[in-house]
Amino acid sequence: MVYYNKMSFPMPPAAPVITITADDRFDELHTLSCSGTDITPNKALVSAIKLSSRFECALLSANFEGLKRGDAKDFSVHFKTISCQGALYRHSGAFDANKDNVVDCKSAPLYRSLTMANDEEHAQIELEIRGPDGAPLTGDAGWGNSYFTIHFRHKKDYLMNEFIKEVKEANQNTNTTASAITQACYQIEAAVQQQKISQDLTKTAVDQVKASVNLTKASCDNIVLSTSLVRTAVDQAKAGIEGAVASCEGAVASMSADLSGNIKECTTACETIEIATQGVFAAVNQNKAATEAGHASLNANLALIKTSCDDVHDACDEVKATSIENKNTLNASLGQVKSACDSIKSSSDAVGVAVQAAQSGISAAVDSCKNGIKESVDSHKLSTDNMSAKIRYKLLF
Repeated sequence: MVYYNKMSFPMPPAAPVITITADDRFDELHTLSCSGTDITPNKALVSAIKLSSRFECALLSANFEGLKRGDAKDFSVHFKTISCQGALYRHSGAFDANKDNVVDCKSAPLYRSLTMANDEEHAQIELEIRGPDGAPLTGDAGWGNSYFTIHFRHKKDYLMNEFIKEVKEANQNTNTTASAITQACYQIEAAVQQQKISQDLTKTAVDQVKASVNLTKASCDNIVLSTSLVRTAVDQAKAGIEGAVASCEGAVASMSADLSGNIKECTTACETIEIATQGVFAAVNQNKAATEAGHASLNANLALIKTSCDDVHDACDEVKATSIENKNTLNASLGQVKSACDSIKSSSDAVGVAVQAAQSGISAAVDSCKNGIKESVDSHKLSTDNMSAKIRYKLLF
């Protein structure tokens, strides 16, 4: 608590009293009157009032003719037809002949709770003035008019409990809204996790596609290498064939030259058959040797051609096997590529579904949050309006 020194510091201005009339409060003043021998203060109401145990009442003032005259100094004031907790007022002999002896309780009224079991309607309010023995007093014909002012209002405790209850309900609504926001955040987090998983699956599929592409590239490199080997083997076969052809051409040329010489010698020997017989035999033998040499050279060349053809055949077989192997590898790679593409499509579909689910969850969460916040704000505003009125009523009384 902060204390102010009046000698050193000025006192702060008092806070202004806020006076606001609540729409749902019950706050009524009534003045009842009586005179002469009839000392039952009463008032006939234009519209009946509905009283409840939630209300209380106090006597604010009493201009009682019997007290002013000094005839009735010990009395109490009670409700006659309304259930109430005790007397509204009790006077115990105080009297001053030099004063007007009007009872004034406005500065410190004593409020009594109404005790009816159920709400009641009353078209008339009546009081009863009782003596020390509890019996109603008897009036005097010489007494003039007496006036009693009473005040009905809500109980302060009831207003406080109602305020606490509505504040509690407002807090519960706020907690419900906060829980809805928390659940929406959880849904958003789950959607983000699903999207992350889909992205990881997509990355894995892309890595698989990359590996398949690398395998395809290696297979293509093997095909290029095998093609180069085939080309080398063909070149070797071509060289062998060309050598064999050259050898055959040389042998044929040699045989043609030898035959031309022999024909000339035979022509000459025809004239001298007997003389040239030995020369013919010698030439025949020479031609035979050359022919055998030509056959041997031709066989050797044919053997080279056969070897070259075998090499070509082997190279072709190797190319065929390599092609089959590369075909299988390529088919496997293409299968992996297709599987990777299918995985990418599935991952993309999953990503799309996850994104739609996340969007739906976020939209639903945002709508729920907006509705919850709006309801909470409306409820809190209504509660604040109601409670403000009741708080002001409490401050007023």
